[in-house]
This record gives sequence, structure tokens and C-alpha cells, in this order.
Amino acid sequence: MQNKPATALRLALLSVGVFFSLGAMAQLAQDFSDFDPTYKNSVSLDGGFGFGSNAVSSELATTYYKSGYITTAMKDVVSNRFKFSELNRLGADANMAARLSHFATTKKGAHIGYWFSVEDKLNLNASFTGDMFDLYFRGNKLFEGRTANLSGSHLDYIHYRKASLGWAQEIKHQDQRWIYGVGVSVLQGVQNFSLSTGDKSRLFTEQAGVAVEPELSILLLRSDSIRGQLSDFAGQGLGGDLFWVYDEPGKKRIALEVHDVGRIAWNSRSTETRIDTSVYFSGVEIQNILKPDTSDFAAYDSTYLKRFLKTTSTGYTTWLPATITLSYQHYLCGTKLLYRGGIQYRIKASYSALVYAGIQYIPCKAFAIGAQAAFGGYTGWSYGLDATLRPGAGTSLRLRANQLNGFLSKQTGSEAVSVCIQKTF
Repeated sequence: MQNKPATALRLALLSVGVFFSLGAMAQLAQDFSDFDPTYKNSVSLDGGFGFGSNAVSSELATTYYKSGYITTAMKDVVSNRFKFSELNRLGADANMAARLSHFATTKKGAHIGYWFSVEDKLNLNASFTGDMFDLYFRGNKLFEGRTANLSGSHLDYIHYRKASLGWAQEIKHQDQRWIYGVGVSVLQGVQNFSLSTGDKSRLFTEQAGVAVEPELSILLLRSDSIRGQLSDFAGQGLGGDLFWVYDEPGKKRIALEVHDVGRIAWNSRSTETRIDTSVYFSGVEIQNILKPDTSDFAAYDSTYLKRFLKTTSTGYTTWLPATITLSYQHYLCGTKLLYRGGIQYRIKASYSALVYAGIQYIPCKAFAIGAQAAFGGYTGWSYGLDATLRPGAGTSLRLRANQLNGFLSKQTGSEAVSVCIQKTF
């Protein structure tokens, strides 16, 4: 049989590389639980990144992103963590934001006002089988005499900008107050990539690698490949945020926050590629179907590829990875210690509910330091530290390393850091 199917298959399966090529990208939502309208004006700048996975290590993700050499030991660390009975998770975020708020005092002493923010966000979300990882990084020779399961894997990468205008109000009653607000956002889609495999996607390799039998169902969506400047719109949409806070100053605070509800419609220059094939190929020795230098593949044949690979230009719509957070704070020992806990969930993501708890020590108004532990999200257990400096004149600086695991040991799959500077006047 001709070896054209193998070339077509290799080109199709190379698309799974995006599962591991964006691992160093990293979204940190604005923290409305700290929203305080008692200040007439507030200006803040913040940014950060994060990476998490229950299988892929920070070392491998960083090395791959930098095009470094990935050793067998790095691969073994990841393979030994695979949960073959379920899909493995991977996620990353990055965010830069600026926010301005202004509040006026009502006759009853409460506050009402507005806030405006601009943000630049990236989000990567993926779930994949252990076989997909091994096929890409080790080749199909590993699967001689058995079938590699590629079913149910997916990746979603989105880069967008967000301009929000919001309204907030404080209602006071004795020593209690309620703060609630809502924001509406205009979204600029910069770039999007989505890959998903069907429920029966697989690859069988016969003994000695002399034949392969793939059965693939892959859907690829790509946004318009523009430069991503401020004036370039690969997509556009609307979104929103809302929050509600119950506060007893100096005692406790409960907050419910919903971030990034919305969707983006990508323009008609976007592309959709469908790969749907079941073929049998034999006649040469195939050590790694994903690497042409290890197999005797024929030249690319576009006529043959068109039989099962179809690309069309079309617009499509994606939802943002909305985040819901319920948090609780309670002061202990007067106001020297602050207990913090909560639960966070991300919609439209391979993200399990994240539960966290921690303590903050506040020896004086100018300084606070805290620690927390969490379980869930894209990874399992994670640990972090944070510090807040208030040098005076309404200025504060907050540093967070909510997931220190990856900084202490690159073999773990969790690292995140953020910084925020705020000025009130």
C-alpha cells in the first residue's frame, strides 16, 4: 500500500503539540473582596501569571516553551503521574490590569460610585490522555502491539482584552455594611485556538512498527491570524462581572464574586479544520509517526489529504472561562490575625473546585504577612505566601505567591505569582 496515509496522519497528529507548547503562558481576576468604597478615589495596577497541572511538571512545561532539551527523566516524571482512568488537566493564565474607582458619600453616610478598568488576559485550558502525551514526546514505537487512546482530549487557548465600566454601592446599617456592584465589559479578541478529539480517536501500531491503523476525529478552530495590535480585532464580544460583599469592619467579611462572564465572536476569516479518517498503512518501519526523520514517509500529497482533512473559513463563538469565588474572612485576637478561606470554580474549563484556607498576621498597619494552603484547580495540593506593605500616604503594595510548589521544586506542576500596587486618595 502507498505510504501517503502515513504522511497525512503525521501532519494531522502534529497538532497535538499545542497541548504542551503553551505551558508557560499564564489570569488573575480582580479581587473585589478587597473593594473598599470608603476611599473617594482609588487607582491600582496589577499583574501576574500562573501554571498548574496534575501531571505535567513546571520543569517540562518551561523547558518545552523555551525550546530546550527535554530529557527522558523529565518525561518519566510526568508519565508516572498519569491517571489513565481519566483525563489529565493543565491550565495557565496571565493577566495585566489597571483600575480606577471614584465614590461619593450619600446623606446617610453610605457610598455610591463607579469603577473603570482595562485588562489584557491570556488563558490556556487543556485535558489530555496519558497516551497522547507519550505519543507526542516518545513516539508510537512505545505502543507496538497496542492501541493509543486519544479520545476526549481538548485544548482551548484565548488571548483577549477587556474594557469594563462598573457601578457599585454601599448600604450601611449600624456596624454592618453591604457592598455590591456590577460591571459591563467590551471584549477585543486577539487570538484563539481550540483543538478537540472525538470519543473514538485512537492509533494502533503493530509489532515492530511495520504498520499503523489510525482512527481519528479531530476538530481544530483558529482565529484570524492578525498582528494583535490595539486596532486589530480578530473577534469581539461583551462580558460582565458582579460581586456582593457583607462586611462587619474589624470582625468578618463574606464575598461572592463572578468574573469574566461573556463570549467572543471571532470574525469570518477564522478557520475550521475537521480531520476524520480511518486508514491502514503498512510497508515501512515506523518508529515515530510524529517525526519524519525517523520514518520513511512520502512527500506531502494535498490531493490525498483532501479526502479526510477539510479546512473552511468561518466565524465561530467561544465563551470566556468564567470564575466564581465564595470567600470568608474572620479576625482573631482583635485584629492581629485574619483567617481567610473560600472555594473557587471555573466554568468551561478542566478545573476542579479549588478549596483554600490560610492565616494572615498583621503586626501593624504598615505590614502584613500570610500563608495559605489549597487543594483542587488544575493541580492537587498547593501552598503559598503573601505580603502587604503600606508605607503611608494611601499607598499599598501586595505580593502573592499562591502556588509556591513549582518555585521550590520544578518537578511539581503548580506555580503562580502576582503583584498589585494601589493608591487611595
